[in-house]
Amino acid sequence: MFEKLGYNKYEKDKIINSYTLKRYNINTLENKLVNTFNYCKNIGYSPESIIRMTVILPTLINYKDVTLDKRFIFLKSLGYSLDEIIKTSSKSPSILTISEENILDKLDYLKSLGYSKNDIHRMTVLVPSLFSLSINVLKERRKNLIDLGFNEKEINKITSKIPSIYTEPNNKLNEKIAYLKTYGYDLDIIKKMILKAPSLLAFSIKRLDDKKDFLISLGFNFNEVSYLIKFNPVIFNLSEENIISKVNFFKDKGYSLEETRYILLKLPTIFNYSLDSLEEKLNILKEANLEKEFLNRPSYLMQSSILSFSRLEFLKENGFTLDHKAFNYLLMSSKDFEKKFGISNDLVKERYSLKK
Repeated sequence: MFEKLGYNKYEKDKIINSYTLKRYNINTLENKLVNTFNYCKNIGYSPESIIRMTVILPTLINYKDVTLDKRFIFLKSLGYSLDEIIKTSSKSPSILTISEENILDKLDYLKSLGYSKNDIHRMTVLVPSLFSLSINVLKERRKNLIDLGFNEKEINKITSKIPSIYTEPNNKLNEKIAYLKTYGYDLDIIKKMILKAPSLLAFSIKRLDDKKDFLISLGFNFNEVSYLIKFNPVIFNLSEENIISKVNFFKDKGYSLEETRYILLKLPTIFNYSLDSLEEKLNILKEANLEKEFLNRPSYLMQSSILSFSRLEFLKENGFTLDHKAFNYLLMSSKDFEKKFGISNDLVKERYSLKK
């Protein structure tokens, strides 16, 4: 019977030996399991999801169709779609069995913390196990973050983006903070990094360490890696392929490995840019014969292509030689550019628009 439904031996034993199902004879267990399987399939669960749910929570087999119907109606009344209920319960089947009062209390508590209705909806869809955590556990997680220097608003910001932070035991979070301190960062810097990239608290130390080793394999030393991560902690989110593509982009443009390292260290956020954006920005310089100036100020890449193009066209039309001085004009602040040339960013972009 288990094999026909797709269970392996481990999964079968997990269900048969569960505390609440051990008392059933095989015929009763078969009827209950087949009934649960058919009910879930008719709603839209895949066989793989049903197997996973019943292995994680064997007591689900005890629930009658009418009881599960009521739970689906209740969750829909809270604003969850059928697809979201299937997705969340496949990850955390307990949302189909914990009391309605428990769910409502959790939602009210999250609302009292200042999360918006949309935040709460998205957080619980991403991490449905939030419903399984007690309010006391959530309070302990928040207190630990406060002890690390975050205020209530900052805690809401990072947890709304990465709600799985609530599922991490305090000691695990503190281990990651201790790991980041090995780079020479103090708690204030670490806090700023986490606010930029909350996923730092969700990644395992092994993943963080592997990314460090990968960057070192590209030719950066430990101090340079520490610098890159400090100013662009989003690097931990990026794939190795993405990072390599940025290194190869500049090497393919004719820059040496040392020059490429220099560019990336001068502007660590380059790793977050798309290759198309980098290509477009360098082409604007190339067409103006200013490409050689780029190494003097790689920060040029922070400026939008539209503004760079418009300012260059303005300078050309007004008789300026496109040289080192013009390149510096190109990167002036909005206030300084308007003060010197009498034209705002908005107006220069309007008059000299970049045709894409």
